[in-house]
Amino acid sequence: MNRAWAAIYVVLLGLVSVHLYRSPVYPLDTLGYMGNALLMKHLDSAKIHELVYAEVDQMSEAAKQDILGIQVTTDSTADASRRVRANNVDSSTEFLPCFAIRPLYIQLLYVLSLLVGLRRAAVLLSVGSYFLLGLLVFFWCQKYVRSHFAGAFSTVLMLTSPVTLLGRSTLPDALSTLLGLSALLLIFEVEKLLPGLLLLLGSIFVRTDNVVLVAPVLAALWFTARLDFWKGASLGLLSVLSVMLINHFAGDYGIAMLYYRNFVGTPSFPAEMNLHMSAQGYVSGFRLGIWRMLQSPLLEFILLGLVGLYRKSHLVPISAITITYAMFHFLVLPNWMDRWFVLTYLTLALPSICVRSRVPLVHSPPSFERPRDL
Repeated sequence: MNRAWAAIYVVLLGLVSVHLYRSPVYPLDTLGYMGNALLMKHLDSAKIHELVYAEVDQMSEAAKQDILGIQVTTDSTADASRRVRANNVDSSTEFLPCFAIRPLYIQLLYVLSLLVGLRRAAVLLSVGSYFLLGLLVFFWCQKYVRSHFAGAFSTVLMLTSPVTLLGRSTLPDALSTLLGLSALLLIFEVEKLLPGLLLLLGSIFVRTDNVVLVAPVLAALWFTARLDFWKGASLGLLSVLSVMLINHFAGDYGIAMLYYRNFVGTPSFPAEMNLHMSAQGYVSGFRLGIWRMLQSPLLEFILLGLVGLYRKSHLVPISAITITYAMFHFLVLPNWMDRWFVLTYLTLALPSICVRSRVPLVHSPPSFERPRDL
């Protein structure tokens, strides 16, 4: 019966994945990743611009109008920037360093594009990551409850709006979430420390934001005496140096440009702007980020996490790690976009089912208690 329920869940997850594949969302950032993937083969900016916008022609009419700036929105600077990038090679080229900071994702996008083309490669990477993420959630739940219950819970969780949007959006976030959750499973649930840490550090090359996940994970490992202080500090330093090297070789414009694009507007020629950070700008962005956070489904997932806390789930400390990650991420960049925090949403929800119930545990749950000195 367990195999039958697992098969039913896989079929349902597969059908949802097919639906997501047929209805992708193409944010403008997708073009930046496509352009960087084409740099693996072409160095001519005009050729890259031509090939990228040839992919736009294959998108739906709604997506095409949005990307080309034809559809007027409330953000006039973004509309103007889209129109300039579509018609000006230099403007489009100046945006490439903003997205070159995801080297592993870009490499995978390029390799897959050799088989199916750039647009389909971007869709497959997101949908494939969504499918594997669904399998991972089911596997994790099945360790604590019966398969039919695990399948029902996992199905509902994978159908929530932030998770399905993750699978539809042609961005590196789905792959990043998959790697982050896999690393947490390996480190704290399966207790495979080395593979888990390698996966966690590797995820930085998919999204450099994952560096703020490394810190609470290493702190938890040190607290539970699974990793001594100097090894943890060395790994933390390595992760920070990795981000610095990625930003350097990508030609990233720095945090001031990142804040400008998140809170002020979308430039047309970012390389020609001379920006400076200010405390007033940070406070203004922080207030806007808090408002966006309150409009997100975070509260609903927190309520699920409180169920796990009430039942004294052994997975609550993992939720604490990802909440710390979300807090660090928000403090560095005070903006709230669901696709950045699906990892936190999932680990808040998991303890509400992965608890000690009438079904005996098939393994010993992870311990987060500080070992006593002998």
